[in-house]
Amino acid sequence: QLPDINREKRHDNFEEPLRRILKKANKQLKETRSYYWGDNRSIGILLLAQVGLSMLSPEITAQLVRRILNMEFHSIDGVIICTPYVSLIDPTTIRRNAECVSVTKETDLAAKNICIDIANKWVDFYENGGHEFKNG
Repeated sequence: QLPDINREKRHDNFEEPLRRILKKANKQLKETRSYYWGDNRSIGILLLAQVGLSMLSPEITAQLVRRILNMEFHSIDGVIICTPYVSLIDPTTIRRNAECVSVTKETDLAAKNICIDIANKWVDFYENGGHEFKNG
């Protein structure tokens, strides 16, 4: 469930920092598209690594991202929210599994497929040890 809404109709302590991240990403994607591709079709995807909010599931973050993107920041075609944990422990391994959630416009199948592919690769990467430092 999303945090309570304040007097400005915003979700306290979470929506504004998230909006600032989306605003910066939107600007960067817009400038990058203009510089490299001009008027040609390209897809702008943002990868959010949600590592400091273990009590907030990526599905909740995705709800808020979707709501914000429906109103503004049109240079962002997809957002992938990745965490190195989930709230449930896998009973077969007795450890937490990585999790990724993607947010795209339902009508943009290209962006949706790219986001799903990247999210799946993140989970595979994490479950295979990620960037574990090995001595020797």
